[in-house]
Amino acid sequence: MALPALEGTLREPLGPPHPLWVAREAFAHRPHNYLRGCKWAPDGSCVLTCSDDNVLRLFDLPTAAEPRELVPSLVVPEGDTRHHQRRTPVPHMDSNQPDTCLVAASSRDTPVHVWDAFDGRLRGSFCAYSHLEQPVPVLSLLFSGDGSRLWGGCDGAVRVFPTERPGRNSGWERRLCGRGGGGQRGRIGCLAASESLLACGSWGRSVGLYPLGGGGDDGGGPVALWEKLPAAPTHLRFGPEGQRLFAGGRKDRHILCWDLRRPDPPLMALERLVATNQRVTFDLDLSGRFLVSGDSDGFLTVWDTWGPLEPPSPGQPPLLPPRLRFRALRDCINGTSLHPALPLVASASGQRLVAPPWDSDEDPEDEGPPPGGDNRLQLWWWGPPGDTPGDIGSGDGDCHLPGDISTEDTDCHLLGDTGTGDGDCHLLGDTSTKNMDCHLPGDTGNGDGDCHLPGDTGTENMDCHLPGDTGTGDGDCHLLGDTRTKNMDCHLPGDTRTKNMDCHLPGDTRTENMDCHLPGDTGTGDGDCHLPGDTGSGDTN
Repeated sequence: MALPALEGTLREPLGPPHPLWVAREAFAHRPHNYLRGCKWAPDGSCVLTCSDDNVLRLFDLPTAAEPRELVPSLVVPEGDTRHHQRRTPVPHMDSNQPDTCLVAASSRDTPVHVWDAFDGRLRGSFCAYSHLEQPVPVLSLLFSGDGSRLWGGCDGAVRVFPTERPGRNSGWERRLCGRGGGGQRGRIGCLAASESLLACGSWGRSVGLYPLGGGGDDGGGPVALWEKLPAAPTHLRFGPEGQRLFAGGRKDRHILCWDLRRPDPPLMALERLVATNQRVTFDLDLSGRFLVSGDSDGFLTVWDTWGPLEPPSPGQPPLLPPRLRFRALRDCINGTSLHPALPLVASASGQRLVAPPWDSDEDPEDEGPPPGGDNRLQLWWWGPPGDTPGDIGSGDGDCHLPGDISTEDTDCHLLGDTGTGDGDCHLLGDTSTKNMDCHLPGDTGNGDGDCHLPGDTGTENMDCHLPGDTGTGDGDCHLLGDTRTKNMDCHLPGDTRTKNMDCHLPGDTRTENMDCHLPGDTGTGDGDCHLPGDTGSGDTN
């Protein structure tokens, strides 16, 4: 590929990705169910989904041996999500440290719940109440970078929950609008944070930037406020350098980007169709160069945010043309998430479908319902051609999996391989360190050039063993049940002969060397080659 294989960086896409794994059955148990988004865990070990059936599901990162249809490893029922549901994993989540594997979720008329991502236990609840003792709905959630705080977007305010102290009325409120009507008004439906700024997107079609400082995150009013945007923002994302902010809205045709060093006007616009009020999320790779998003028509689009811009129209920001756009599904793709270390993209699809109000004068068979109903979690592989899912090799032709410490080119490692030698092809459990070993799945051989199957105990070089072969001699080609130990024997399935170089078929009783018998041959002479019906008895017949 044209770009170096930086960790967490989407390699420059030269064509559409390849669909690998899909989860559809998990969401098919309830009629009219659909996904509402997906998000990879920060360590890439699993992907989280939420859906209209009020259930959070975790799907582990699949291996090459996994079946195509994914099955959730964890299912957590949540509260009523018809109004909203927000979920976010802890930023420093590490599957090797179970205490860090947490997921926060909120839904209508329920507290904010923090769930254990390993066993689904409820690890804590955060409750906020108004001065009338009514629960305060939390419309958006975001963990701080160190996981010590959980921000919740409310009506005209952000609630700050200290994660070490769950419970009733935990935390405090940071008002975004003043008593006199100033500031940012409306319900805060999306949040994003950099090291020093908190971005708040309001359903009142505004985005505000607030400093993060002080023990209470109450660093004063907004340092920037964009009001009267074309649409209400539903998703915000800072670039990794913290100098650019991206915002996408509902019923909108663009994702807007601001350069915070010169906040007005917007730096660029990325054309994307969102035809409904549904939240459609996007994602940036860790370099901040490539942005990936779905849309209401089922297209996946990739933009190179470092690329050239088209001249702006009067009163409009410059337009960034897409690097790649292709039809992925026949339904709304409402969520995309890039794996933090692999060229692997997760997409969530589906939408609420309403029966069309057919006119009585029209024939519904001619019109048909609009495309839709393709509710799935889809994992796409966007690596170089020939690479294996999970490849982290940097050389052309490398096939490396996570954890592989080999740096030489042309190594061929399959999923679970721990070999470190050049040219080695090792499977899980293989301890051989010799170069050029060729091991098939389940092979436990340790000799150079050996090709061993389970149960093979041969240690000589250059053995050629087929599945079920138990031979131990050099160059032997033995089938199941063959007990010969001589070199260069050639036995076909069912052959029970024991002489060197014999080629025997079932029923052959000859004992001389170099016999050549074809299927059905009943000849008995040395070197005879007899077919059915042949009555010759001499040699070389």
